[in-house]
Amino acid sequence: MHFTRTEILWHAAGWLLYLAVRVAFFQLYPGDLWFRVQMELLELPLKMVAFYVAVFVLIKQLLARRNYAALAVAVPVYVLAVTFLNRLEDFYLLPVQPITAHPSALAAHTFWDVKAAFLNLIYVYPVVGLGISLYLVKDWLATQVKTERLAREKAEAELQNLKKQLQPHFLFNTLNNLYALTLSQSEQAPETVLRLSEVLSYMTYDCEQDLVPLQKEWEMVQHYVALEKLRLGEKVTISIYGVGMEPQQKVAPLLLLPLVENAFKHGNRLGKAWVRLNAQVQQNRLTFTVENDLPAYTIEEKIFASGVGLTNLRKRLELLYPRSFVLKTQKTDTYLATLQLPLA
Repeated sequence: MHFTRTEILWHAAGWLLYLAVRVAFFQLYPGDLWFRVQMELLELPLKMVAFYVAVFVLIKQLLARRNYAALAVAVPVYVLAVTFLNRLEDFYLLPVQPITAHPSALAAHTFWDVKAAFLNLIYVYPVVGLGISLYLVKDWLATQVKTERLAREKAEAELQNLKKQLQPHFLFNTLNNLYALTLSQSEQAPETVLRLSEVLSYMTYDCEQDLVPLQKEWEMVQHYVALEKLRLGEKVTISIYGVGMEPQQKVAPLLLLPLVENAFKHGNRLGKAWVRLNAQVQQNRLTFTVENDLPAYTIEEKIFASGVGLTNLRKRLELLYPRSFVLKTQKTDTYLATLQLPLA
Protein backbone atom coordinates (compact mmCIF):
# COMPACT_ATOMS: atom_id res chain seq x y z
CA MET A 1 0.00 0.00 0.00
CA HIS A 2 1.62 3.20 -1.18
CA PHE A 3 0.09 6.67 -1.23
CA THR A 4 1.24 9.73 -3.10
CA ARG A 5 1.28 13.07 -1.33
CA THR A 6 -1.91 14.08 -3.11
CA GLU A 7 -3.66 10.88 -2.05
CA ILE A 8 -2.56 11.39 1.57
CA LEU A 9 -4.04 14.88 1.53
CA TRP A 10 -7.32 13.58 0.06
CA HIS A 11 -7.55 10.83 2.69
CA ALA A 12 -6.79 13.29 5.50
CA ALA A 13 -9.46 15.66 4.19
CA GLY A 14 -11.95 12.79 4.02
CA TRP A 15 -11.38 11.74 7.60
CA LEU A 16 -11.57 15.35 8.81
CA LEU A 17 -14.86 15.75 6.99
CA TYR A 18 -16.14 12.55 8.59
CA LEU A 19 -15.19 13.83 12.08
CA ALA A 20 -16.82 17.20 11.42
CA VAL A 21 -20.10 15.57 10.33
CA ARG A 22 -20.09 13.19 13.31
CA VAL A 23 -19.51 15.97 15.83
CA ALA A 24 -21.82 18.52 14.22
CA PHE A 25 -24.83 16.35 13.37
CA PHE A 26 -24.67 13.27 15.63
CA GLN A 27 -24.84 13.77 19.43
CA LEU A 28 -23.30 10.41 20.31
CA TYR A 29 -21.61 11.43 23.56
CA PRO A 30 -22.79 13.60 26.50
CA GLY A 31 -20.79 16.69 27.27
CA ASP A 32 -19.46 19.77 25.54
CA LEU A 33 -18.05 20.05 22.03
CA TRP A 34 -14.42 19.42 22.98
CA PHE A 35 -15.33 16.27 24.91
CA ARG A 36 -17.29 14.91 21.93
CA VAL A 37 -14.33 15.63 19.65
CA GLN A 38 -12.03 13.73 22.03
CA MET A 39 -14.34 10.72 22.04
CA GLU A 40 -14.50 10.66 18.25
CA LEU A 41 -10.70 10.90 18.05
CA LEU A 42 -10.37 7.95 20.41
CA GLU A 43 -12.69 5.88 18.23
CA LEU A 44 -11.11 6.95 14.93
CA PRO A 45 -7.97 4.70 14.84
CA LEU A 46 -10.00 1.48 14.96
CA LYS A 47 -12.29 2.73 12.19
CA MET A 48 -9.31 3.69 10.05
CA VAL A 49 -7.65 0.31 10.58
CA ALA A 50 -10.91 -1.50 9.78
CA PHE A 51 -11.38 0.57 6.62
CA TYR A 52 -7.87 0.22 5.19
CA VAL A 53 -7.63 -3.51 5.93
CA ALA A 54 -11.02 -4.07 4.27
CA VAL A 55 -10.10 -2.06 1.16
CA PHE A 56 -6.44 -2.88 0.63
CA VAL A 57 -6.35 -6.46 1.91
CA LEU A 58 -9.80 -8.01 1.54
CA ILE A 59 -10.76 -6.24 -1.69
CA LYS A 60 -7.55 -5.34 -3.53
CA GLN A 61 -5.36 -8.29 -2.51
CA LEU A 62 -7.94 -11.07 -2.31
CA LEU A 63 -11.23 -10.24 -4.02
CA ALA A 64 -9.74 -8.37 -6.99
CA ARG A 65 -7.29 -11.23 -7.58
CA ARG A 66 -10.08 -13.81 -7.21
CA ASN A 67 -8.36 -15.53 -4.33
CA TYR A 68 -11.67 -16.71 -2.94
CA ALA A 69 -10.28 -19.42 -0.66
CA ALA A 70 -8.09 -16.94 1.20
CA LEU A 71 -10.96 -14.45 1.26
CA ALA A 72 -13.28 -17.00 2.87
CA VAL A 73 -10.77 -17.40 5.68
CA ALA A 74 -9.80 -13.74 5.95
CA VAL A 75 -13.33 -12.31 6.32
CA PRO A 76 -14.23 -14.20 9.55
CA VAL A 77 -10.78 -13.43 10.95
CA TYR A 78 -11.26 -9.78 10.05
CA VAL A 79 -14.69 -9.62 11.76
CA LEU A 80 -13.41 -11.32 14.92
CA ALA A 81 -10.31 -9.08 15.04
CA VAL A 82 -12.34 -5.89 14.67
CA THR A 83 -14.82 -7.14 17.28
CA PHE A 84 -12.00 -7.89 19.73
CA LEU A 85 -10.36 -4.50 19.19
CA ASN A 86 -13.72 -2.82 19.62
CA ARG A 87 -14.20 -4.53 23.01
CA LEU A 88 -10.75 -3.39 24.09
CA GLU A 89 -11.72 0.12 23.06
CA ASP A 90 -15.04 -0.01 24.95
CA PHE A 91 -13.58 -1.43 28.16
CA TYR A 92 -10.18 0.21 28.45
CA LEU A 93 -10.05 3.30 26.23
CA LEU A 94 -13.37 5.10 26.24
CA PRO A 95 -14.26 6.75 29.59
CA VAL A 96 -17.98 6.60 28.72
CA GLN A 97 -20.18 4.67 26.34
CA PRO A 98 -22.07 6.45 23.56
CA ILE A 99 -25.51 7.60 24.74
CA THR A 100 -26.99 5.84 21.71
CA ALA A 101 -25.38 2.50 22.53
CA HIS A 102 -27.61 -0.56 22.66
CA PRO A 103 -28.95 -1.32 26.20
CA SER A 104 -27.31 -4.75 26.19
CA ALA A 105 -23.99 -3.11 25.47
CA LEU A 106 -24.43 -0.62 28.30
CA ALA A 107 -25.44 -3.31 30.73
CA ALA A 108 -22.73 -5.70 29.77
CA HIS A 109 -19.86 -5.78 32.24
CA THR A 110 -18.25 -8.89 30.78
CA PHE A 111 -15.52 -8.45 28.23
CA TRP A 112 -16.60 -11.60 26.39
CA ASP A 113 -20.24 -10.59 26.06
CA VAL A 114 -20.58 -11.59 22.37
CA LYS A 115 -23.99 -10.01 21.84
CA ALA A 116 -22.87 -6.67 23.19
CA ALA A 117 -19.70 -6.84 21.16
CA PHE A 118 -21.50 -7.33 17.85
CA LEU A 119 -24.16 -4.74 18.61
CA ASN A 120 -21.54 -2.10 19.32
CA LEU A 121 -19.91 -2.74 15.94
CA ILE A 122 -22.66 -0.58 14.47
CA TYR A 123 -20.27 2.32 15.08
CA VAL A 124 -17.51 0.74 12.98
CA TYR A 125 -19.02 -1.01 9.97
CA PRO A 126 -21.04 1.92 8.52
CA VAL A 127 -17.74 3.78 8.19
CA VAL A 128 -16.15 0.76 6.55
CA GLY A 129 -19.15 0.31 4.24
CA LEU A 130 -19.18 3.96 3.19
CA GLY A 131 -15.45 3.95 2.62
CA ILE A 132 -15.57 0.77 0.55
CA SER A 133 -18.41 2.21 -1.54
CA LEU A 134 -16.41 5.35 -2.24
CA TYR A 135 -13.36 3.27 -3.11
CA LEU A 136 -15.34 1.05 -5.50
CA VAL A 137 -16.81 4.10 -7.24
CA LYS A 138 -13.34 5.65 -7.54
CA ASP A 139 -11.93 2.37 -8.86
CA TRP A 140 -14.77 2.06 -11.39
CA LEU A 141 -14.18 5.61 -12.62
CA ALA A 142 -10.45 4.95 -12.92
CA THR A 143 -11.19 1.79 -14.90
CA GLN A 144 -13.49 3.74 -17.21
CA VAL A 145 -10.83 6.39 -17.79
CA LYS A 146 -8.24 3.70 -18.48
CA THR A 147 -10.58 1.87 -20.86
CA GLU A 148 -11.33 5.08 -22.75
CA ARG A 149 -7.62 5.91 -22.93
CA LEU A 150 -6.77 2.47 -24.28
CA ALA A 151 -9.59 2.70 -26.82
CA ARG A 152 -8.34 6.13 -27.90
CA GLU A 153 -4.76 4.87 -28.20
CA LYS A 154 -5.96 1.87 -30.20
CA ALA A 155 -7.95 4.11 -32.53
CA GLU A 156 -4.96 6.43 -32.98
CA ALA A 157 -2.70 3.46 -33.73
CA GLU A 158 -5.21 2.14 -36.24
CA LEU A 159 -5.47 5.54 -37.88
CA GLN A 160 -1.71 5.76 -38.19
CA ASN A 161 -1.62 2.29 -39.69
CA LEU A 162 -4.35 3.16 -42.19
CA LYS A 163 -2.56 6.37 -43.11
CA LYS A 164 0.70 4.48 -43.67
CA GLN A 165 -1.15 2.04 -45.92
CA LEU A 166 -2.69 4.84 -47.93
CA GLN A 167 0.46 6.85 -48.60
CA PRO A 168 2.37 4.07 -50.46
CA HIS A 169 -0.87 3.24 -52.29
CA PHE A 170 -1.06 6.68 -53.92
CA LEU A 171 2.68 6.79 -54.47
CA PHE A 172 2.58 3.41 -56.24
CA ASN A 173 -0.15 4.56 -58.61
CA THR A 174 1.65 7.81 -59.40
CA LEU A 175 4.94 6.05 -60.04
CA ASN A 176 3.14 3.78 -62.47
CA ASN A 177 1.95 6.86 -64.34
CA LEU A 178 5.47 8.30 -64.36
CA TYR A 179 6.86 4.99 -65.60
CA ALA A 180 4.44 4.97 -68.55
CA LEU A 181 5.47 8.51 -69.51
CA THR A 182 9.18 7.78 -69.35
CA LEU A 183 8.74 4.67 -71.51
CA SER A 184 7.20 6.80 -74.22
CA GLN A 185 9.86 9.50 -73.62
CA SER A 186 7.09 12.01 -73.09
CA GLU A 187 7.94 15.69 -72.69
CA GLN A 188 5.47 15.70 -69.82
CA ALA A 189 7.71 13.53 -67.63
CA PRO A 190 9.50 16.51 -65.96
CA GLU A 191 6.18 18.12 -65.04
CA THR A 192 5.02 14.77 -63.68
CA VAL A 193 8.10 14.59 -61.46
CA LEU A 194 7.39 18.12 -60.22
CA ARG A 195 3.79 17.27 -59.40
CA LEU A 196 4.91 14.07 -57.76
CA SER A 197 7.34 15.99 -55.54
CA GLU A 198 4.43 18.14 -54.34
CA VAL A 199 2.46 15.01 -53.53
CA LEU A 200 5.40 13.46 -51.67
CA SER A 201 6.01 16.65 -49.70
CA TYR A 202 2.39 16.72 -48.58
CA MET A 203 2.35 13.06 -47.60
CA THR A 204 5.69 13.18 -45.83
CA TYR A 205 5.25 16.34 -43.78
CA ASP A 206 1.68 17.66 -43.73
CA CYS A 207 -0.01 14.28 -43.31
CA GLU A 208 1.84 13.66 -40.06
CA GLN A 209 -0.60 16.09 -38.42
CA ASP A 210 -4.02 15.01 -37.16
CA LEU A 211 -5.62 17.90 -39.05
CA VAL A 212 -4.50 19.88 -42.08
CA PRO A 213 -5.93 23.05 -43.66
CA LEU A 214 -8.74 22.18 -46.02
CA GLN A 215 -7.17 24.41 -48.66
CA LYS A 216 -3.98 22.33 -48.43
CA GLU A 217 -5.94 19.12 -48.90
CA TRP A 218 -7.69 20.69 -51.89
CA GLU A 219 -4.33 21.65 -53.40
CA MET A 220 -3.30 18.02 -53.04
CA VAL A 221 -6.40 16.98 -55.00
CA GLN A 222 -5.49 19.46 -57.72
CA HIS A 223 -1.96 18.06 -57.97
CA TYR A 224 -3.32 14.55 -58.27
CA VAL A 225 -5.84 15.61 -60.93
CA ALA A 226 -3.02 17.32 -62.85
CA LEU A 227 -1.02 14.07 -62.77
CA GLU A 228 -3.98 12.16 -64.15
CA LYS A 229 -4.47 14.79 -66.84
CA LEU A 230 -0.83 14.42 -67.86
CA ARG A 231 -1.28 10.66 -68.08
CA LEU A 232 -4.59 10.58 -69.94
CA GLY A 233 -4.29 13.73 -72.04
CA GLU A 234 -7.23 14.25 -74.40
CA LYS A 235 -8.83 10.97 -73.35
CA VAL A 236 -10.52 12.66 -70.38
CA THR A 237 -12.33 15.93 -69.69
CA ILE A 238 -11.92 17.10 -66.09
CA SER A 239 -14.06 19.67 -64.32
CA ILE A 240 -12.89 20.75 -60.86
CA TYR A 241 -14.63 23.35 -58.72
CA GLY A 242 -14.22 24.44 -55.09
CA VAL A 243 -15.99 27.19 -53.17
CA GLY A 244 -16.36 28.44 -49.60
CA MET A 245 -12.99 27.31 -48.27
CA GLU A 246 -11.34 29.47 -45.60
CA PRO A 247 -7.74 29.34 -44.27
CA GLN A 248 -8.85 28.40 -40.73
CA GLN A 249 -10.89 25.37 -41.78
CA LYS A 250 -9.22 22.04 -41.11
CA VAL A 251 -9.86 18.41 -42.02
CA ALA A 252 -8.13 15.06 -41.48
CA PRO A 253 -5.61 14.45 -44.29
CA LEU A 254 -6.09 12.14 -47.27
CA LEU A 255 -9.88 11.89 -47.10
CA LEU A 256 -10.68 13.35 -50.53
CA LEU A 257 -8.08 11.59 -52.66
CA PRO A 258 -9.55 8.06 -52.51
CA LEU A 259 -12.76 9.26 -54.17
CA VAL A 260 -10.79 11.10 -56.85
CA GLU A 261 -8.59 8.11 -57.52
CA ASN A 262 -11.65 5.86 -57.72
CA ALA A 263 -13.15 8.04 -60.44
CA PHE A 264 -10.07 7.83 -62.64
CA LYS A 265 -9.50 4.17 -61.93
CA HIS A 266 -13.00 2.98 -62.83
CA GLY A 267 -14.05 5.56 -65.40
CA ASN A 268 -14.86 4.92 -69.06
CA ARG A 269 -11.73 3.69 -70.84
CA LEU A 270 -13.38 2.83 -74.15
CA GLY A 271 -14.20 6.33 -75.34
CA LYS A 272 -14.05 9.95 -74.29
CA ALA A 273 -14.20 9.94 -70.45
CA TRP A 274 -15.10 12.72 -68.05
CA VAL A 275 -14.71 13.40 -64.33
CA ARG A 276 -16.37 16.16 -62.30
CA LEU A 277 -15.16 17.22 -58.85
CA ASN A 278 -17.07 19.66 -56.67
CA ALA A 279 -16.20 20.83 -53.14
CA GLN A 280 -18.46 23.22 -51.26
CA VAL A 281 -18.33 24.46 -47.68
CA GLN A 282 -21.50 25.68 -46.00
CA GLN A 283 -21.93 26.31 -42.27
CA ASN A 284 -18.52 24.78 -41.60
CA ARG A 285 -19.50 21.48 -43.25
CA LEU A 286 -17.80 20.14 -46.35
CA THR A 287 -19.71 18.48 -49.17
CA PHE A 288 -17.46 16.82 -51.71
CA THR A 289 -18.85 15.09 -54.79
CA VAL A 290 -17.03 13.14 -57.47
CA GLU A 291 -18.87 11.98 -60.59
CA ASN A 292 -17.60 10.05 -63.57
CA ASP A 293 -18.99 8.18 -66.55
CA LEU A 294 -18.96 4.39 -66.57
CA PRO A 295 -18.08 1.80 -69.19
CA ALA A 296 -21.00 -0.25 -70.45
CA TYR A 297 -19.57 -3.48 -69.07
CA THR A 298 -19.23 -2.29 -65.43
CA ILE A 299 -20.18 -5.07 -63.03
CA GLU A 300 -22.86 -4.16 -60.49
CA GLU A 301 -21.54 -3.15 -57.07
CA LYS A 302 -17.96 -3.95 -57.99
CA ILE A 303 -16.63 -0.45 -58.23
CA PHE A 304 -16.97 0.97 -54.77
CA ALA A 305 -16.39 -2.32 -53.01
CA SER A 306 -12.90 -2.73 -54.49
CA GLY A 307 -9.68 -0.89 -53.86
CA VAL A 308 -7.42 -0.33 -50.88
CA GLY A 309 -8.08 3.42 -50.91
CA LEU A 310 -11.86 3.25 -50.55
CA THR A 311 -11.88 0.52 -47.92
CA ASN A 312 -9.28 2.50 -46.04
CA LEU A 313 -11.35 5.68 -46.39
CA ARG A 314 -14.48 4.25 -44.79
CA LYS A 315 -12.51 2.85 -41.85
CA ARG A 316 -10.78 6.18 -41.26
CA LEU A 317 -14.05 8.10 -41.43
CA GLU A 318 -15.62 5.79 -38.85
CA LEU A 319 -12.71 6.46 -36.50
CA LEU A 320 -12.29 10.18 -37.15
CA TYR A 321 -15.91 11.30 -37.60
CA PRO A 322 -18.12 8.73 -35.82
CA ARG A 323 -21.83 9.36 -36.51
CA SER A 324 -21.04 12.75 -38.09
CA PHE A 325 -20.06 11.91 -41.66
CA VAL A 326 -22.02 10.84 -44.72
CA LEU A 327 -20.48 8.69 -47.43
CA LYS A 328 -22.86 7.52 -50.12
CA THR A 329 -22.76 6.46 -53.73
CA GLN A 330 -25.24 6.43 -56.60
CA LYS A 331 -24.80 4.46 -59.77
CA THR A 332 -26.85 4.84 -62.96
CA ASP A 333 -25.09 5.41 -66.26
CA THR A 334 -22.66 7.49 -64.19
CA TYR A 335 -21.07 6.96 -60.80
CA LEU A 336 -21.56 9.62 -58.12
CA ALA A 337 -19.80 9.56 -54.75
CA THR A 338 -20.70 12.09 -52.05
CA LEU A 339 -18.78 12.78 -48.86
CA GLN A 340 -20.06 15.14 -46.15
CA LEU A 341 -18.24 15.86 -42.90
CA PRO A 342 -17.81 18.66 -40.34
CA LEU A 343 -14.73 20.85 -40.41
CA ALA A 344 -12.59 21.75 -37.42
